[in-house]
Amino acid sequence: MFDKAEAFARRGFHVAKHHASEMYKHGRSIMGKLDYGFQIAKKLHSVLTPALKDAGVHKHTKKAISDFETVRGKVMGAHDSAERVVTAVKRQVPELGL
Repeated sequence: MFDKAEAFARRGFHVAKHHASEMYKHGRSIMGKLDYGFQIAKKLHSVLTPALKDAGVHKHTKKAISDFETVRGKVMGAHDSAERVVTAVKRQVPELGL
């Protein structure tokens, strides 16, 4: 009786692990592309600074860049924390097979 329950739980954990892994890979890919685009936009912003100042929008675009950098820093901090937790769980509970 417990063999079926164990197999069911093991399969459920495996499926959940797979979905989480795929979601992480997809999200990381999207964020990498977004970051690449933003780095290009920052270079473009630095080239266009005189024109943006003349148009009176430089401080707004500079604030948008600053806000993005803040959010990026928070995301990277959360990512680093999650990596530390996963590493600790892998090391301390090898039975899970992560």
